[in-house]
Amino acid sequence: MNEQELMIKVANLLSLAREGTIRDDQLKLLKTILKENKAARSAYFQIVNLEISLQKMGRSSTSSLDSAYDEHTWEALKYYEQIAPALEVSDKDSQQELIQNIVHPKVSRKISKFNIVSIIASAAAILLLVLFVKFIPEKQYSVEVASLIDQFNVKWADTRMDLESGCRLWTNEPPYILEKGIVSIFYDEGVEVLIEGPAKFEIERSGLFLEYGRLFSHVTESGLGFSVQTPTCQFLDLGTEFGVKSDIDGSSELHVIKGKIQLFAGNKSSPKISQILEKNTAVRFDAVKGRANAIAIKKTAFVRKISSESRLVWRGENLSLADIVGGGNGRGTGIKGRGVDLKSGEIAYEDKKFISYTTGFSAVSGNPLIDAVFIPDGGLGPVKISTTDLQFSGFGDTDGLNYANIFNQGETIYYAFGPTRPISSCPSVINGIQYGKLRAPSAIYMHSNAGITFDLAAIRKSLGGAVSVSRFRALAGIPDGLEKDVKLGTPSVDFRILVDGKKRFQSLKMQTGESPEKIDFQLAEHERFLTLVVTDGSDGSAMDLALFADPVLILIPSIE
Repeated sequence: MNEQELMIKVANLLSLAREGTIRDDQLKLLKTILKENKAARSAYFQIVNLEISLQKMGRSSTSSLDSAYDEHTWEALKYYEQIAPALEVSDKDSQQELIQNIVHPKVSRKISKFNIVSIIASAAAILLLVLFVKFIPEKQYSVEVASLIDQFNVKWADTRMDLESGCRLWTNEPPYILEKGIVSIFYDEGVEVLIEGPAKFEIERSGLFLEYGRLFSHVTESGLGFSVQTPTCQFLDLGTEFGVKSDIDGSSELHVIKGKIQLFAGNKSSPKISQILEKNTAVRFDAVKGRANAIAIKKTAFVRKISSESRLVWRGENLSLADIVGGGNGRGTGIKGRGVDLKSGEIAYEDKKFISYTTGFSAVSGNPLIDAVFIPDGGLGPVKISTTDLQFSGFGDTDGLNYANIFNQGETIYYAFGPTRPISSCPSVINGIQYGKLRAPSAIYMHSNAGITFDLAAIRKSLGGAVSVSRFRALAGIPDGLEKDVKLGTPSVDFRILVDGKKRFQSLKMQTGESPEKIDFQLAEHERFLTLVVTDGSDGSAMDLALFADPVLILIPSIE
């Protein structure tokens, strides 16, 4: 079909969708056209714009038709005039017959049935618009289109408003004003929107109007075409995850995490802007200057998931295992220099004293996210690595000794080899990167021989089902500043990572000055135990200081 026929098709399908009479096959066709055809998306924008303008006029108290129409309305009507089918008129002149009495000839004009119907429909539409503007009641009909599925620390401006999780939300209701907190809204068509206060917004049939505030939208395939509008911008979804920030002055930001977004922006004093943004890009529309400029994307600037039950507020961050070792929840609540005692499984603090432990196993009772710690010696046979009696037999013959507990490492490592030797130190630096500072990545410090097992099932439970564990990522290495000791020799460390007792990563006999090893692998939903182990490389454990730098679990939304 040509472009004109395509536009008519889109208009008809949108009309059916608006009336709620569209069939599944017609809805699928509409979504396909919008996804593949730029002109169709532009038409969709014009239609939505017209509808919004009419809604505003319906709420207006003015009785003047001219004053009721805003700039967007006239542009939308102009657009319809451009795509309307032309009227076919025959140019053939009718022959006149000369007779005694002068008779005005009749002109034959050929008009198709299709055009007659179009004319009638257009006239009816114009009449309906006029009637709509002049006689529409203040309160329009409402339709329930979404549910409030969760909320966290919420305070509404209207103290009488007490929305419970699970309640239904309707269109054409007064604006919601959220003074603080976060709400999670799920649209029936498969769109989840998280709004962070302070914010003012209105629920629409297939979208949302955000006067000010922040929101994050996750759109499934069935929600294609979802629209977010601010006072100066409109964002048409093409199957994405994106964040929107709307300022009081009308300026807006768009951050596209995944997929594509069609952006329409502009105000009365500036030309209209239309562009498509790809994933990992962001743009800011300055309402004062009337310009849109590319900006750096901020992937953690928007709340993407909440769980009021587990008090989770997730902005796209990874979960830090070093933070968990420090007694935290993995999201920054852990303490630097705090860790786990290898012999007792209890809380330990860095005290700069010489200690010496021998082979053993301890359950960790003070931290539900850590299952156990142990000192491995493969020369004694299989080593127990979990409280469920998982064992591993591939550690090799170590000396069975350890000289330090496991810590959420600070910026400096302190160590001593023997009760009479002075305390030494080296910075927590690997490959030139500083770890352990306040705003630097964290690291887990482990001296060989040591192992720690994290309980992934407990970690998933702590996330409240809002997000899922996808991957494990870390860097395994020896600190850059650790030097060879004249008496004790060169550090030599074996790194191993086990998942449910099976080897997933291994790097043997790493020495000072060697490049660290990158670790990155997927974790299945059914896998429960993640075990990090450092052993002495069968040459003694003296000087074997090691770091698992920036050890994180990569999280993804549970609803895809």
